[in-house]
Amino acid sequence: MAALGRLLGDEPQGNPKLGRWLHRISVPTLLLWGAEDRMRPAAQAAAWLDGVPDARLARIPDAGHLLFEEKPEEAVACLRDFLAA
Repeated sequence: MAALGRLLGDEPQGNPKLGRWLHRISVPTLLLWGAEDRMRPAAQAAAWLDGVPDARLARIPDAGHLLFEEKPEEAVACLRDFLAA
């Protein structure tokens, strides 16, 4: 948590200017989100979907913020399917 605190610094919700840059992502994008994420609640995914032109959302049930540690099989399966498409 200390490392996360240092990364976020004075902006615990992330960079407030990020929204104005998301539209520049021009490649297909997979948003992997833990349905039980308390650091970045799943409800925030809608803002990312609205901001990134070619984004797709995959919610991992019963997972928090550390998807690849909490539900590695499900996270990898979502990533594999996305890359195969």
